[in-house]
This record gives sequence, C-alpha cells and structure tokens, in this order.
Amino acid sequence: MLNNTEKIEKNQDEFEFLEKPSEKKAKMKDFLEKIKNKVSEKMSLKIFECGDIVGFLKSKGEKIRLHGGNFCNNRFCPLCSWRKAKKDGYLLMLLFSVVQKIHKKELIFLTLTAPNVVSELLEFEIKDFNKSFERLVKTKDFKNICKGYIRKLEVTYNAQENTYHPHFHVVIAVNKSYFTDTKSYINQKKWLEMWQIAKRNPKITQVDIRKAKLDDMKGVYEMATYSAKASDYLYSEDTFDTFYSALKGKQLITFNGLFKEILKEVKAGEHSELIESDGEIYNKQLWFNWIEEKYKLFRTDELSDSEMQKIYVDEIEID
Repeated sequence: MLNNTEKIEKNQDEFEFLEKPSEKKAKMKDFLEKIKNKVSEKMSLKIFECGDIVGFLKSKGEKIRLHGGNFCNNRFCPLCSWRKAKKDGYLLMLLFSVVQKIHKKELIFLTLTAPNVVSELLEFEIKDFNKSFERLVKTKDFKNICKGYIRKLEVTYNAQENTYHPHFHVVIAVNKSYFTDTKSYINQKKWLEMWQIAKRNPKITQVDIRKAKLDDMKGVYEMATYSAKASDYLYSEDTFDTFYSALKGKQLITFNGLFKEILKEVKAGEHSELIESDGEIYNKQLWFNWIEEKYKLFRTDELSDSEMQKIYVDEIEID
C-alpha cells in the first residue's frame, strides 16, 4: 500500500465529492451544543468526534463512494442521519424490486397529512397519527387491496408560523389488477375520505396518491429520507427540544405483510441476484481528517488485486 502525503495540499481542490459530507459535518458543533445535556458523557464524546475521519473508495472510472469512518450513529446526528437515509434508499430499492419482479405486485405511494400543530401538541399528534393509521389499515377497503406496506414518519417545521407538520409516507403493495378492477380501486377522493374518517378530522384537505414505477426515485427518497431535517430541528434550542422529546424512542419506519417477509429474507442473504453492482472496480482508498473546519486528505491507499472490490447497494454513492 502507498501512503501519498506529498500531494495533499496540491490536490485539495479536486475533492468536490466532499461537499455534502462537509456540509453535514459543519453542523455538528451546533448539534452537540443542543444535545449534550440530553445524552451520556460517552455519547457526547462520540458525537464530538463523529466524522473526524472519513474514508472513501475510488474506482478506476473515478467514481467515489463513502466507505468508512468514525461515526456516532445518533438518530439526530446530521452526518449519520444523512448516511442512514442513503443506505435505506438502497435497501428500499431492493425490497421494491423483489415485490415487483418476483412477487409480480404493483406499488402505490400514499402521503397522509393533517393540519400543522404547535410544539406542545406534537408528541400527542404523532401518537394520534399512529392510532389513526391503525384504524385506516383495518378498514375493509384497505385490507382488500393491501398485500403489505411500509410506513415512514416525517416531521417538518414551519418557522414562520412556529408549527410542526407530522405526516406519513406509505408504500403499499397491490395486485396488478388493482388499477383496472373497479371494485377494489380507490381513487384520490376516496383515500381522502378514508383518512378523514380514520384521523377523525374533516379539516384534512388532501392526500397524495400515485402509482410507483420501478425507477421512481422520488418515492424512494421520500421513504428513505430523514424523519426530520437538521435545518429544521437545529433552528433553535426550543425547536430542537420539541423534536427530540417527540421523536426520541419512536419507531419511525414500520414494515408489514409482504415487505416484512422480504426484509427477513434479505437479512438472511436471499435475493442476492437482484443486488446490482455499479460495474466499477474500486482500487483506491482515500482518508480524510476534519481540520480547521474542512476535510483534508492525509492518506491514499492503493488496493492490491485481492483487495479490489465491487461495491453493492449497501454502500453510499456520493452524488
């Protein structure tokens, strides 16, 4: 292995792929300040050091993937939540692929909302969303079409009104005949009525429902993205306290039916034939330190033939 240190200063401007990790790392100081009194001393130290060292794999074709580093894995960490969202996206694409290619089902994306609430009501509203969704899935119409679902909670913050907007992103597996069967098909108006009844709130004015395509990255992103954006929960001390108390310990994503079965199979190593390589051979490792508010290269390793590798869906592509 080669340790190239002489070209470090010369090549700093070449590392454009550091933009996103650097953006997330730059928020860590503010994050630590807001969370340090809510976690143990040990966790505080892990957060303080999170992302101080990051490693990337580089292919012969100049493709880059984040591959390692020291991370705290705290749910609210800006850097770790970004990493998790990217990894979850690849997992969801695999699950969707299995549902569509092997089980021959179609997918629909459903977004369920309600009017915003003030901070004092956020935790109660999240619990009410969970109960309301339980009522929805028990309805005859829902059970008639659903072969499995994934439900993800997301909360956004409206700074102008100082209100919070919890909502659910849901993907539902349905039979291929769903879109042509007039007896089972549920249009947008009917979905809205069902959600109003389940939520016991006639003031709800809209739900979003659409058919998913195999390459529907927008839907995958909505399912995999952060349950709360750092720009929202780091807005102020009070905002962070509200998000933290409302989301701490909550189950943010749930798998049901067909998706739950497939997830177990994937964890057991099945469906590997659907896990696609990006076609690149990665032959270098680049290691960076966070110094003076920026990442600086401190080591480049050339991988031997036996160490070269293809990267699959559980790695993070830097886009």
